[in-house]
Amino acid sequence: MNNYQLIFGGAPWIMVLLMLAAITFTVLTYRRTNPPIPMYKKTMLAFLRALALLSLLFFIFEPVLTKRTGIEKAPVLRVLADNSSSMAMQDASGEKKNKYADAFQKLESGLKKLDAQYYAFNKSVENYDAFQFDSLNLEGQFTDISKAINLASRNNDDDNIRAMLLISDGQYNSGDNPIYAIENVDYPIYTLAIGDSTIPKDVVLKSVLTNEIAYVNSVLPVNVKVSINGYETGDSIVIKLNEKLSGRVRNISEQIIYVNENQTEYSLLFDYKAVQAGYANITATAQKKEGELTELNNKQNQTIKILDKKNVVAIFGGAPNSDIAFINKYLSEERDIEVKQFIQKKGGDFYITPNATDLEDIQLFVFSDFPNSSTPNSVIKLIIEQLGNNKPLLFISGFNTDYRKLQQFDDYLPFITIKTGKREFTASPYLDAHSLNSSLINITGTDSDLGIWNKLPPIFKTETFVRVKPESQFVAGLNINGVDLQQPLILSRYWQGQKTISILGYGLYRWKLMGKAADEAAGNYDSYDVFSIFMNNCMKWLSVTEKNKRFIVKTVEKEYAQGETIEFIGELYDRAYTPIDNAEINVKIPLGSSDYSDLLLHSLGNGRYAGSIEGLEVGDYIFSAKATKDDRALGKTNGYFSIEAVSPEAYNINMNARLLREIATRSGGKFYTAEQVDEVIEDIMKDAHFKPYSITITNDINLWNKIQLLILAIVCFALEWFFRKRNGLL
Repeated sequence: MNNYQLIFGGAPWIMVLLMLAAITFTVLTYRRTNPPIPMYKKTMLAFLRALALLSLLFFIFEPVLTKRTGIEKAPVLRVLADNSSSMAMQDASGEKKNKYADAFQKLESGLKKLDAQYYAFNKSVENYDAFQFDSLNLEGQFTDISKAINLASRNNDDDNIRAMLLISDGQYNSGDNPIYAIENVDYPIYTLAIGDSTIPKDVVLKSVLTNEIAYVNSVLPVNVKVSINGYETGDSIVIKLNEKLSGRVRNISEQIIYVNENQTEYSLLFDYKAVQAGYANITATAQKKEGELTELNNKQNQTIKILDKKNVVAIFGGAPNSDIAFINKYLSEERDIEVKQFIQKKGGDFYITPNATDLEDIQLFVFSDFPNSSTPNSVIKLIIEQLGNNKPLLFISGFNTDYRKLQQFDDYLPFITIKTGKREFTASPYLDAHSLNSSLINITGTDSDLGIWNKLPPIFKTETFVRVKPESQFVAGLNINGVDLQQPLILSRYWQGQKTISILGYGLYRWKLMGKAADEAAGNYDSYDVFSIFMNNCMKWLSVTEKNKRFIVKTVEKEYAQGETIEFIGELYDRAYTPIDNAEINVKIPLGSSDYSDLLLHSLGNGRYAGSIEGLEVGDYIFSAKATKDDRALGKTNGYFSIEAVSPEAYNINMNARLLREIATRSGGKFYTAEQVDEVIEDIMKDAHFKPYSITITNDINLWNKIQLLILAIVCFALEWFFRKRNGLL
């Protein structure tokens, strides 16, 4: 139904009065003419003038014609169809694809009665204008129900979305928990479950967990989690662990699980010794048991990057001292750390003289009472060159530290020296609540750490005063004779990819001897070894550096299923960590002994790059990447990924009825099994929320700005003038 209304910019009664006045004026004007003319001519001229004046008045009062149209919007049902490969697999009840097709066939006639919109989802979501069951390929390697609900719940102004129908087995292996997604949906979600919730007879390798990085000759623990269902107590299952490296497969070990009917989850611990540098693929495999539903999920793997060198830490000392001895002992006990000591003799010589080749292999520098007044500037220059490569530094002051020479390292220190003197005194660390923000002082991870630190025995310090740089973190202050000073004892700094920890005191060994050792001598074995914990925290924090991180290329995932698109992402920065755009980043992916695939990543802006490749075969891949711009090399890096023949969908085959029922209940919908499919459409149509609603569309037509009105007035005035002249009127 249409409704029209004429609205004026001014009071209508004034316009009517003016129009009447215009008509009256026109009539009076042509009541007597000189010379006299026939009545029909008077009438014509009066009509032309009146029409012209009325058009102008109509134009001046800005009339607007408002048209209102009422439209009824039918309720819309959005149908979400699971398009992942698990919907084509077999569960305890048989082929799920057949159940899926039957359910759609029964729904089809009912859906035609409704205004239905269709979405198919796996890891991505696709909208269909025309849909039938054959539109699904059921090949998705991941299922993201949360994304499907979020995208399908987006309502356009023209849509009257009143319900959603989710058809799935309820298993998801990507994205957030779907329960969180329904919080943004303001209409009911009906769920139709396909499959069988009965757990079939199956052995599933759930996960293989170990370190991502190892060193040659190191031994790593490998945790293997296995799920076993449907077998009797006493049944045995063999789990084998092997390594694939450089194309060769090596058996590592095997263990036997003896089934307990009351237990479904089992955890095994293997020891893996890395014997060769490279990317090792560690695979756990369960033997196939008689009656097992599928063996597609009997395997899991993880890739480990094995390095041929340990972390190399260099300790520089102005002279032998106790702190160096204790730090060296702690570091030497760490199996992944190699320690090199460069300690000065009297006169500036070193027991082992450092050179450029030695320092290139160093990953972390430790200064203890270094540099002193006799330290050669040539050695300082060599160290500065290495620190310029974003190598981390642990600085521990000493009685003989030469702060003037130390100024050469100002770019890498968290403080600036203001004044220094040789007077020595003892001071204890003082920490407050702000100190808990630093991982360096973490002992128990609770507020009680403050008490542990504040009770430590004092260490030595010279009369040195510093100013903390703005980008540095104040970790611990000084306490002298019970007075808390504002001068720092421990500082940390992370600036433009370079990390430094500074301890402006010495005699840290006292925390070991007068702390932990003294407590144990008194029979208290529950105290904490703060020295060792602090050193461990320092090594962890310093070791996670941005070295070689100005150029990053990696795959979005480490493991892919066969047929998936391999997506690469990259980042590129200069030494000041300013993003570099429009560089050429080439990724080489070896395909065999001599063949390889080239992939050029495209720039996304702000130093980010992306690219993808398809069609790779099952296997392990080690890729290399090179960045260049204007024929200038900017960096090299490498990485790895693997493609498995087994889909992640195979690890969760049975129907997750609990999740689908929860989605329906929380959203106000209803849960159905495939056997209840005939009830779905009927219940949706009966739902009080599933109803049309009327909307009114308002359309305003501005009559006053129509050029035709102005043309009409001009034409009428022109005709009037023409006929008046022709009849000799003044």
